[in-house]
Amino acid sequence: MNNKISIRICPNCGEYLDRIWFTAIMTEEWSWNGEGYSECTAHHSLGTDPQEEVLCPYCEAVVGTGYDFGFGKGCN
Repeated sequence: MNNKISIRICPNCGEYLDRIWFTAIMTEEWSWNGEGYSECTAHHSLGTDPQEEVLCPYCEAVVGTGYDFGFGKGCN
């Protein structure tokens, strides 16, 4: 049995998908310091939707979803 993962090729332009475009949403937490909101105590986290489309960076064609590229597998 061959468990080796091979790099995908874009079905639209034929380029190797050695990188992909996947949208992530940035969430910032701003704390009130008594006079205004202060970024110095900000916490950053990335939230991703594994059903979000993945794009080829060469031609911008949709090449799958985050699930197809392993995003969200094994996550709650």
